[in-house]
Amino acid sequence: MNLKNLLRKYFYNDEMTVYRPLNVSWGAKAAEMIYRKKPCHLAQYGKELSAHRDDVSQKITEDLRLNYSPEFEILENDVIEAVHKGQKFELVAGTAFKYDTHVELSVRRRKEATQK
Repeated sequence: MNLKNLLRKYFYNDEMTVYRPLNVSWGAKAAEMIYRKKPCHLAQYGKELSAHRDDVSQKITEDLRLNYSPEFEILENDVIEAVHKGQKFELVAGTAFKYDTHVELSVRRRKEATQK
């Protein structure tokens, strides 16, 4: 078994759906689905976490890392819905570092803080 097959079998236990933003007139937001439920690995990346509070809410930004096969092309600013062990994450793509066996992509998660 080659390294790419081993990564797919043992490392890529998460999945991602990738959307690419489209240029639409009148400021409307639209996106095209590029990949659906493709294997990946979502991991923490340096524990970079920041919070910003305004009058209405508190927003949290978290930097993570997404690993996947080089057969997929994800561009900066693509939106990725990743599922990791049942947890859902909405991410924005940053810089990709491409290797022969895999790609490491910096991604950012932004969300509103919730209190229970």
